[in-house]
Amino acid sequence: MQAEKILEDFYRVSGTYEYLTVEGSGGIVCPIRADEKEFMLTDFIKAFNLSILIVSSAKLGDINNCVLTVEYAKSCGINIKGIILNRFNAGNLLEEDNKKMIEYLTKVPVVACVEDNAQDIELADITSLYEESSILWN
Repeated sequence: MQAEKILEDFYRVSGTYEYLTVEGSGGIVCPIRADEKEFMLTDFIKAFNLSILIVSSAKLGDINNCVLTVEYAKSCGINIKGIILNRFNAGNLLEEDNKKMIEYLTKVPVVACVEDNAQDIELADITSLYEESSILWN
């Protein structure tokens, strides 16, 4: 699929709905097209001036992954609305500490923790994030 088609379709869909959530594919450093017309996920985010919401877990190694994602996004000039910790086990000392360290090191708030095996997330927890711009789930 060509980058132009993706952009065209995004414009069409975004004109139809009041709120639009776009799921990133494979993380912030993901090529959508990798040839002579390279088009990266960051190019898409910047083309529409989207803010992002980073989805991570709080398992071993995820502090590093989350910090690197945040720093890369910031270096690309991308606004980060918050972090959601997925498959979170409340009460687990490692995960509770990792949540604190992720917030401390990134200076980005964890806006929701979705428990392991949860079927849904309370949209009220993240509704305010839609006020300024669309959100990209990564």
